[in-house]
Amino acid sequence: MPGDKIHCLEELQELQWVVAQRPQAVNKKRKSECHTLKSLATVFPASESKFVWAVENTLDVDGNLLKAKRSVSNEPEVLVSQLEAIARAMPEYSDSRGLGSSSWNQFVGCLRSPRVRVADLKVTHHIEDIEVVLKELASRHKGTAEQLLKKLSDLAYVPCQSDGPTTLLFSPKHAACSSAQGPHKLLPAFGVVLPQIQQLAWATGTPKWMHVEALVDAIPCFGKDLAIALCAELAEQADVEGFARSLRRLKVPTNSKQFLPIEHVYINDAQWKGAGDVQTLDDRISPDHGQKLGCKSVRERLKKECEDGTEDEDAFGQEADLVDQVKLILKDYNDKSDVVTEFVQNTDDFGATELTFVLSDEKFGTKRVVDSRCAALQGNAIYILSNKELREEDIKRMQRVGRSAKSVDFASTGRFGVGMNVFYRYSDCPQLFANGRIHFFDLTRNFVAKTNVTRGKQFNRGKLEEMFPDSVQPFHSYIDDYPVVFRLPLRTRKSELGEKVELASVENDLRAVSANAFSMLLFAKSLQKLRFQGPRGVVTEHTAVIDDQVERQQHQEFFASLPDGLSQVKHSSDKEVYVTKRISSKSFSSAHAPRTSERKALCVDHFNSALGGALLPLGAAAAPLDKKKSEGRTLGLSWSMNESMDTV
Repeated sequence: MPGDKIHCLEELQELQWVVAQRPQAVNKKRKSECHTLKSLATVFPASESKFVWAVENTLDVDGNLLKAKRSVSNEPEVLVSQLEAIARAMPEYSDSRGLGSSSWNQFVGCLRSPRVRVADLKVTHHIEDIEVVLKELASRHKGTAEQLLKKLSDLAYVPCQSDGPTTLLFSPKHAACSSAQGPHKLLPAFGVVLPQIQQLAWATGTPKWMHVEALVDAIPCFGKDLAIALCAELAEQADVEGFARSLRRLKVPTNSKQFLPIEHVYINDAQWKGAGDVQTLDDRISPDHGQKLGCKSVRERLKKECEDGTEDEDAFGQEADLVDQVKLILKDYNDKSDVVTEFVQNTDDFGATELTFVLSDEKFGTKRVVDSRCAALQGNAIYILSNKELREEDIKRMQRVGRSAKSVDFASTGRFGVGMNVFYRYSDCPQLFANGRIHFFDLTRNFVAKTNVTRGKQFNRGKLEEMFPDSVQPFHSYIDDYPVVFRLPLRTRKSELGEKVELASVENDLRAVSANAFSMLLFAKSLQKLRFQGPRGVVTEHTAVIDDQVERQQHQEFFASLPDGLSQVKHSSDKEVYVTKRISSKSFSSAHAPRTSERKALCVDHFNSALGGALLPLGAAAAPLDKKKSEGRTLGLSWSMNESMDTV
């Protein structure tokens, strides 16, 4: 060529005279087929021969005059093109893997493009080539690799595990670095990346978990067996942002062998009742997964039918810090007698004459309960039984958690500020049967209540027994004999409200309180019998009787005449009433024999020791008397079971 050297080399830039070697990561043919002539303007340096057409190593001389003009660093799209070429060199996957040809064809049709390819043992070097290209993208173009590969989102190039000797290639939309179902259960719909390149795949855009929208699209495209596994995988993605929005197009397998939209499908979680005329989710999908997928619940449907039409007053449901309030109350009132005292006082307030405490270790069925979470309520429990019906107003007061509804009422012996909150000492979800309904006081919303709904639920007894008999079974021994049955299921594990409650601990508490519980009857206006029963039978029974009819009348008139509040005190006058109460105590296991120290005058201090420091509504004193009623002086008496103790 005429001219100087520089001019000649410039002319040679566009001529195909440079010996170039074929990209090693595309084809590994015979050596004679791996070289061709290229122009310097179209080839890359010999150091990049793994990915692109590069200058033959023997021509890679020092200096700038004979250097290749292109570079992978400047042209990352070349790596993407080479990755595509490697992937397309492998055959498409056509084995139906037991799906049946029609199902496989339907699957491929749904996806609109081939996105599963196979690398058998004869071409395993292709997997190494893909790894080389991905590594180059990840190292040289770390920030943009994922964006560069988006053009290949429908191409199968991600090496994944198979259940045979081959390696399967999946598109990044249908591959993931891990799966809740394991590496093989989602084949051939989705693949799990080979362990040795998972970190590399993640760095170049392959997700850690299966793509939610891809799972939604794929579920109805397969037979039911694979669809079950896909639904389980999808349910495990429930915490992913936008999950609920993606479910709008979801169709799930049903027991009727159809794929239906989730808004028409129910979870068959009340199989003892049957689902009626609704479509139910395939039973192989767990209720928990069905709930996460957005299916409705047969149990919830029946539950709503059982709910009483009268809404519980949920005054406590409108405050955010209720649990903390109750915890503070329980901390302030931590005496083991508080639960008994509060129920005695409240029972006496609404006019009951008998109150029984029963500690039971009986266990009940957990399957047919109104809410699956209620299984924790079916074991050990304290029952509090009253012989007088509650007013609706009384029930509403119990719902006012965190504050007492009582005002300063001198006819009431109830402690101010505590109310019925103390029943959370032993139980996270106290229950109440009254007026034909069963109430659940679910303060922490862990049993029957849901987030952002009322914490109190009440159910019609008859409907509840028909739909969820196990939830009524714990009341059967008492509801025919007592109009009011409180049930405090003992806390089975540590919760927001307190530690786990052991049966033996409660039994010891009740035994200790019952020994001196007779003193609680001294100033009761209505209550005449107080009974305690443990898991092995009756523990103690106390009765208080005013034998004289005139004195009984005076006793009733005295309480009826007390002021309703402080405003009436200045208009009232002092009154003195003397009555004789005969208190008897008996035990089926051992007689209660008061020690000498207990035979002192039952003054205000003694009364307070049993009731935890309650404010008395009247000034009074009492003392044990002998049979001659000797002016209130304490005499040396011998006590035995069933012997009476008269007090003034």
